[in-house]
Amino acid sequence: MSTLSGIEKWTEEHHPLWIDFIRIILGIFLIAKGAFLVTHRKQVEWLLVTHHLDFLLAMASTYIIMLYLGGGILIATGLITRWAAGFQIPALIGAVFFANIPRKIAGIDIGPGYSIVILALLIFFLIYGSGSLSLDHYLQTHEDR
Repeated sequence: MSTLSGIEKWTEEHHPLWIDFIRIILGIFLIAKGAFLVTHRKQVEWLLVTHHLDFLLAMASTYIIMLYLGGGILIATGLITRWAAGFQIPALIGAVFFANIPRKIAGIDIGPGYSIVILALLIFFLIYGSGSLSLDHYLQTHEDR
């Protein structure tokens, strides 16, 4: 048995329901953050220009917004949770480094704590998976339909 399948087997056997609710809340939070960034796109672009990342401006701001929205939906519903979390991690690592520079976006003070907590949760769900209250679990148990 490979290490990966061993981890999957262990997480399936040791997955309390409350962890699913944390995953759903994380997904909803990421969706809300993505919606916030859509409405405040100029501030995201300003942040990239301020850190001399303007060459990535259009691509990075769209990528970040799509990650939050798409990944949030996938994580909240429990569909390909590990993949969704894995794709979010590089953006959150960047957010941790940017968060070390004091700033405000739309009057909200965004510090490293927010990004570190979200990053930790994403790493947790990358390893732990989606759980029993998820579309992944539903699709696995209803393969014959």
